[in-house]
Amino acid sequence: MTRDGPASPVVVTWLRHGSVAGRANVLRGTADEALSESGRRELQAALARLNGRYERVICSPRRRCADFAVEFAREQALPLTPLAELAEMDFGAWEGLSAAEIRARDGDAYERFRADPHSLCPPGGESWAAFSTRVALGIEQAALGSGPVLALTHAGVIRAVLAQALNIAPGDASRIALAPAAWARVSYLAGQPPVLLELQSHC
Repeated sequence: MTRDGPASPVVVTWLRHGSVAGRANVLRGTADEALSESGRRELQAALARLNGRYERVICSPRRRCADFAVEFAREQALPLTPLAELAEMDFGAWEGLSAAEIRARDGDAYERFRADPHSLCPPGGESWAAFSTRVALGIEQAALGSGPVLALTHAGVIRAVLAQALNIAPGDASRIALAPAAWARVSYLAGQPPVLLELQSHC
């Protein structure tokens, strides 16, 4: 790294965790369930398809990310840094509920949140502004130093990454489908806007 920043871009592969043990199709933010066995296989298949070489690994501290990241980093002899900034959004009172269950409780609020997350905070949860600011700090840490970097995180975090990289509205970012073990590769160069290199939304 020079005094003005890295001499070449840092490429970060933002990889979503695999399927999680427990209820499917619910808002899972601060909940800390582990990966299911199928989720582990999904991540292994994704990494085989990526066939990447990484210099370091960063991850969300949630078990569905951190458990696998620890194993992968150990197998590859790579440094690992858990970052609280890469944890999923806190959905407050909506944690663990399906869309149908949330609509039954807070139908109007939920639809406004889906259309424009910036305008509404989940009851008792985290605002998009706070979440986006937190993720931005995680991006800064990911893009520091050399690369390439593997970042094992959550769908909401990856959507926030893409919203910031492409300068798109939160409501538009929420329409990006990200299946378990989906990924986005983004190139970061000091003084330049980020560049989306690849988006694989379904594995």
